Amino acid sequence: MQFSNLRNLILSVFVISIFLLSCGDENPQGLEEDEIVTVDTIPPAAVTGLYLESPTTSAISLVWIAPGDDGTAGQATAYDIRYATSVITELNWAAAIPVNNPPVPKPAGKLETMVVPGLSSVTDYYFALKTLDEVPNLSAISNCPDTSTLQEYTPPAAVSDLQGVTSSDNEILLTWTAPGDDGFAGTAASYDIRYSYFPLTDQNWATANRFTGEPAPNPGGEPDSFLAIGFPPDSSFYYGMKTADEVPNWSLLSNTPLVLGHQIHLEVVPSTVINQPEVVIYFKASTPRVSIIIWRHNPNGIDTIFRSLVWEYFTPGTHTIIWDLKSDSGTNASSWNYRVELKWGTTLIAEKIIRVV
Repeated sequence: MQFSNLRNLILSVFVISIFLLSCGDENPQGLEEDEIVTVDTIPPAAVTGLYLESPTTSAISLVWIAPGDDGTAGQATAYDIRYATSVITELNWAAAIPVNNPPVPKPAGKLETMVVPGLSSVTDYYFALKTLDEVPNLSAISNCPDTSTLQEYTPPAAVSDLQGVTSSDNEILLTWTAPGDDGFAGTAASYDIRYSYFPLTDQNWATANRFTGEPAPNPGGEPDSFLAIGFPPDSSFYYGMKTADEVPNWSLLSNTPLVLGHQIHLEVVPSTVINQPEVVIYFKASTPRVSIIIWRHNPNGIDTIFRSLVWEYFTPGTHTIIWDLKSDSGTNASSWNYRVELKWGTTLIAEKIIRVV
């Protein structure tokens, strides 16, 4: 009985000795030193010196010193740069706008720069960044500086090829080439399209009738159009437009064509230019040959031909020609009434009587 107790005591001491030895072994499996895996839990240091420089009307330059992979040592893996129009914090970081294509981090201590384009003019922007290592461990948020983009002064180009075609009794299709945001480049922000019974100028622009529902501009150089609805078929109007960028800077007034109503085929408009005696004739053409003849009108007798102005084919649609108030022989028209006659082939389509003074 005593022998059995002694044997149990010796066995217990042996087991405890083995356990204590194993707890103190730093490499119980006998692994080589380069086979031991360590976990990187150290994030890159937070950037504290983010600066904003050289703002333009649409871009801002960022400058900072590269942190490291582990704190301020080594080389990080990536940057996450964001901007907003209010202060960026950890609480609203996810709502800030990520910057596309941030640079690959340089070794710690090197100068980093980046230009952020595509910004709106005259706008205050805040920027901040975080740095990631390969794990990735994410740094704390950087400082959050702000600056404003500059005022833009370049307006869109003026539209020069505005034209209109009546497509039904009460619809007019206006077409033109879209200008740009700056001159002919980029995409403008909005159109202002107006119409009037009278020729449109900068002086009467504010009193002209304005459309609603104008389309958003296409990129500069692309075709653009607007369908105007609700016009009486027996009325003709002058049309014009201006284009704005996002500031807004407004373009100059476009060309201002007279668009004939659906049931109107001829309009005769004396020039409003001082010392430029002429008459602008708007007419519609069809498939037959078009003739426009100017007659010296005699209300009590027979009209006589003064000028055979047009005798040719035109593409179907509305066209313009100018009468310089001269006869076929080159003499000037006198102060008298003249009849402008439009024919398609041999068919009289329309005629107008005007007074030359």
